[in-house]
Amino acid sequence: MVRELARKSDLLKKFNFRQLQELCDVFGIKKGGSKEDLVKRLERKKSVSKTLLRVLLYTRGLTIREKIRNIRENFYKNFIEDRNQLMDDIKDIFSHLVCPGLCANTGKVQTLRRKLDQLMEVKDEEIPKEVQKFITYKQMKAYYAVKTEAKYLSNFSEEILENAYMEPSFSNFIEIEEKIKDERISHYLREATKCYAVKSYDATVVMIARATEYALKRFFMLKGIKYSNRDTLGKLIDIYEDRFQDETSKRVLGKIMEVQNFDRIVGAHDKQTDRRYISKDEADHAWTAIQVILKELLGIKFEPYLE
Repeated sequence: MVRELARKSDLLKKFNFRQLQELCDVFGIKKGGSKEDLVKRLERKKSVSKTLLRVLLYTRGLTIREKIRNIRENFYKNFIEDRNQLMDDIKDIFSHLVCPGLCANTGKVQTLRRKLDQLMEVKDEEIPKEVQKFITYKQMKAYYAVKTEAKYLSNFSEEILENAYMEPSFSNFIEIEEKIKDERISHYLREATKCYAVKSYDATVVMIARATEYALKRFFMLKGIKYSNRDTLGKLIDIYEDRFQDETSKRVLGKIMEVQNFDRIVGAHDKQTDRRYISKDEADHAWTAIQVILKELLGIKFEPYLE
């Protein structure tokens, strides 16, 4: 015990008289007397720990109050700010993880929203008065535990869902769902969005090519132009080129052939010596092409997701 006090007193002796007075003031200890008297009083105070004294000794600042303020600031920065940033990073990661899952089946959006609404009701529920006097202490604890968990889970999930909605790939996915009513075109563009979001550019242009194929079929059907359901993109291009010769149609044809070319790169040149992969820039060009194709052929306007 003597050795313990001696070590504590050694630390206290490293403070000057004014700092010892400030320590006494902070801890509500009488400040009168010599430096030795202050050391003894502070030494007897249990809340004045060796750990605290070491921190105060090695924290920048001229006065004890400055040192304490710096300790608080460091705590706020190192604990509060850093952990807030950590949670923000986690939410951002979750938004990326949630987004592809939601894109895979948009029904999950409505399901998640419905369940969150139910969770919000749990958070606000109160125990009926007629039941209160009958429940046990253990049941009461379980009730408050559920309410607390519902509160934090609903808040956390709301933020994750909000972040997911802000993801460009997801907002693009929803826009396609809302604006493109043709199921085949919508399906392949949603597939293209998912492929692009995970940087699978070969798959992206293949899906865009399929969407282009069904956009042409839809266009021909609206115009009363005969075609076969078995017609491939190449055959559909021949029909389009033969029927439409104006400047706008030629510009659209150029975009269609651009998509066809990317599709051929993936599918036709499959020899090891000829094989190459679609780049991000080429996938971006394919997105821009399908944007023009849909606008000019079917009057559908949408903004493609481009990173």
